[in-house]
Amino acid sequence: MATSIGSRIKPEVVEKFYDPEIPEDWWRQLPEDFATQQEKFDLSLWDSLKLNSISVSDYAFRTYASFAVLFGNVDSIRKITSSTHRKQWDFYKNPGFIKDPSTFFKKPKSVYPSAETTSHRIMGLKNAVVEELTFTSSFEPVNPGFDSEELFHGKYPASRARFIHHNDGPRPTVICLHGFVVDGYDINSYLFDVKRLFDMGLDVLLYTLPFHGPRKTHNSKFSGDGFFSIDVCNNNEHMAFSVYDLQVFIEYLKNRKVETIGMTGVSLGGYHTALMSAIDDRIDFAIPMIPFVSVIDLILEWQPAGTMIKTMLNLYGIKVEDVRHAMAVHSALSYPRRLDKDRLFIVAGTGDKMATPKHAALLWEHWNRPNIYYYGGNHLIHLERKKYLDEVEKFIRRLGI
Repeated sequence: MATSIGSRIKPEVVEKFYDPEIPEDWWRQLPEDFATQQEKFDLSLWDSLKLNSISVSDYAFRTYASFAVLFGNVDSIRKITSSTHRKQWDFYKNPGFIKDPSTFFKKPKSVYPSAETTSHRIMGLKNAVVEELTFTSSFEPVNPGFDSEELFHGKYPASRARFIHHNDGPRPTVICLHGFVVDGYDINSYLFDVKRLFDMGLDVLLYTLPFHGPRKTHNSKFSGDGFFSIDVCNNNEHMAFSVYDLQVFIEYLKNRKVETIGMTGVSLGGYHTALMSAIDDRIDFAIPMIPFVSVIDLILEWQPAGTMIKTMLNLYGIKVEDVRHAMAVHSALSYPRRLDKDRLFIVAGTGDKMATPKHAALLWEHWNRPNIYYYGGNHLIHLERKKYLDEVEKFIRRLGI
């Protein structure tokens, strides 16, 4: 791994798990037990004590997320016991999807989101225009064997984003994507430091992922309920749905004459960010933060869901490699790096127990080692938040934006 930028925390070099020269084969090259691999960092005693003292927050949230995924997937558990249904997973292994991602991530039908100016103000932000953008998605499942009501429990709630912009015409814009469960605009305005981005002269679009906040389905138990699924089909279609709507907002910005579009995201948002940087040539720079790169390996780390899922896979003779392959279509590891590496910047938490830093290490290796910053902290508590936000600002300024 690269050493941290401006941080005394310096990770040791870890094993190279796969050959980035053969990206389409990453699901086979990762070891079966990748989820249990432990990262090693060269930490001082003080750093170790700090990270251990806050790790309980990640473990607690991870356990909550684990139970939430299990309880939200009772129907999916029933589905995957059927060998007939599991054969549907093979549809997503089509190599043509990765050779030409537009065959999976379909171009949206022409739609122009409605914009309603709101009186809501970001704390400390002056002279900003805040608009709520909405449209009704026309997404249809990629797999012709499914219909939208089966996968998404009825009609889609309106697709949404908040656009915070200057009042003097188009500016370079950063699209910010939240993580699993944590969808609120106010908390994400804080996490991404929207005020700092705005004061740098940038506009900001906060995108709401499907199944979150006002986009929850009618039977959701919590924000985000339904996005992660034990069933490969659901997982893949949900990502296709999310990318489909995201493309609508990107096209909206282009229609407003925005010339430069960057993207950043936290956790699940970081997963989206890494993917979009590879498949959409309208993205000019990308900053995935505490990202993961393999959904199945991520969830296998969350207990007790991980143990239950692993047991089911063993029971039905399914290898982790097969599940990775079936979901590879939406992993950034499956695609060549499109942007110059000086336009990529990864942020990871040294003590992260939700999206462990080995995921960021794989992405860093796959992208030929661009800038990376390992902050002191975990998934929920960022002890060096100001430091890595300073580095993000320096990165954007170096691009001349």
